[in-house]
Amino acid sequence: MGVSNSVLNVLTYLIPFAGLASAHGKFDQCLATIAEIMNGTKNNTYGWNEAIHLYNGTIRGFDESTGEKKPLTLTYEGCKLMCNGNVPDPNDVFTALSVLTTWVLPSVALFSNLPYEALSKKKIRKTFEAFTSWIGSPQTALTTTLFNIHVMRRCQIMSKKEPQTELNYRDVLYILSCVGQYEYRTFGTRRSTVISNIRDRRDRALVYGILTPLENTNERDVIYTRVIAQNLAFQLRCNRRRGVFPVLINVAWFIVAFAFSLVTAFANLGDNTTAHSLALGIFVAWLPVLICSTIMDRNPTASTRCRVLIDRWLYQCEQISNCPQGSEPAWWEPPNRQMNLPGSDMDMTVGDYIGQGRRLRYCGVTNALLEIVEKYAPSDSGRASRSQRFQDYQRAMTLEFTRTLTRRPASWWIICGVAHLFVIQQNFLAFVVSFQTPTIGLGCRSALFLGYFLVSLITSSIQLCFQEPPPWTRRITVSANTFNTLLLLVIMMLQVIGGLNNCYCKTSQIGTKRYGGYTDLENAQFYKTAFHVVKTWATAAAFGLSGCLLLITWNLKCWAKTSPLWTNNEDPHYGPDQDDRVDMKWLT
Repeated sequence: MGVSNSVLNVLTYLIPFAGLASAHGKFDQCLATIAEIMNGTKNNTYGWNEAIHLYNGTIRGFDESTGEKKPLTLTYEGCKLMCNGNVPDPNDVFTALSVLTTWVLPSVALFSNLPYEALSKKKIRKTFEAFTSWIGSPQTALTTTLFNIHVMRRCQIMSKKEPQTELNYRDVLYILSCVGQYEYRTFGTRRSTVISNIRDRRDRALVYGILTPLENTNERDVIYTRVIAQNLAFQLRCNRRRGVFPVLINVAWFIVAFAFSLVTAFANLGDNTTAHSLALGIFVAWLPVLICSTIMDRNPTASTRCRVLIDRWLYQCEQISNCPQGSEPAWWEPPNRQMNLPGSDMDMTVGDYIGQGRRLRYCGVTNALLEIVEKYAPSDSGRASRSQRFQDYQRAMTLEFTRTLTRRPASWWIICGVAHLFVIQQNFLAFVVSFQTPTIGLGCRSALFLGYFLVSLITSSIQLCFQEPPPWTRRITVSANTFNTLLLLVIMMLQVIGGLNNCYCKTSQIGTKRYGGYTDLENAQFYKTAFHVVKTWATAAAFGLSGCLLLITWNLKCWAKTSPLWTNNEDPHYGPDQDDRVDMKWLT
């Protein structure tokens, strides 16, 4: 909240000067001046010429059947002449604070609840890249996050299919859901002997460590892998980030602010400032959905520590798999730094933590192994087949896993479509509100909304084209996301201070000649009666709010259903199973 307080302090200092500059509103003043010149009560010392400066063309959206007189409208040249050119008309103190407290500060509060990394290496660079990914292209981050929530829900459903081994299923499937949020590189098309060996060893160890504890036997390998899986799952659950309910309170406040904006908007229908504040609220309505999704997804408090434990667990699985019967596996040993001797760390790490769309790529580890687990789990009539050693079919399972790893399932494409449609809907509705609010046409605000959407498509296109984006695409996506993040902050600040209240923006000069080209100077009640803005506003508000609430509800439902997967009893009496034969130094 320190950021929020800093922003408020700065704006509290600046806004009074804006209020002095706009105490009477320059557009109200120029309307009164023009009226006095036209009725002869004031001398024309401005060079006013009705033929040039008064707009006489078609006013799009004006309904003459209402009985209202055609409004007084100025050409762009007339506005520049009579309304002090393109110098902005700043918001008064009340309007600025209203926008600030309704949208900007709640948004900043939500920004602060994103799952940042504070305990990892290169945390500043990772935080910057993650923040710009979330804000610069929310549809790509939502795709990754919602898909992971979906596969975690599948993990929880699958854990209930085998009542006798439900706890074992719950442990290994939770581990699997955590591994799926790390950078599990496929190394592309690089086929060197060293890389192929690293990839094959890693894949075999992962498949072995996930499937072997599910065996319904008491063989040594099954017991060992089950014990280390339970201990790893316990540690990962302890390192899971909490704090869902405080975040939900902030999200609820944002929704309440949205409702307040609707009330004030429809109480002052047609007023430009209120209209564009409503458009801003609809535009950022994807933010509470993104916050809910990221915080309800699995977030480690110490991502580097969890990665180290997963690496060591893979090492243990490999050693158990390679150890013949009658002997004990080589347990992990810490590096001897005093004698500069390497320890038993693996040379095939799973990579950096990239969950919640921190970095652009498809994380398919969980889905690929889930499909294998579904095929592997036999019916009761075939339960005897589960007692055979895993080594007999390890190669076939690993090859199937490797082949499935880079194939995005139909569920991913559906979720990707939903995420994109939701963000596109919010952008489109905000665009329509600004576009349809007189002066009707493509103006500065609607153009900014459109520009944000078009830039966000750069990252989306790369996500759709590449399962594992090449290194050169990373610079493109980071640049595009950074630009869009700054653009969103600029849009918010311009709305607070009224920086777009100038002749160029009010005349909607960006579009074609059929739209815009004039400045309207009427009041809110006139727009309500003659332009029927209530239809556009009500439709946009209804769709924008319903889409937001629908996805939040889906997130809450999945979170409640999936919670048994990560529920942990930290009481020592309910800790994970131990075995004297299994060395646990790898947990320290």
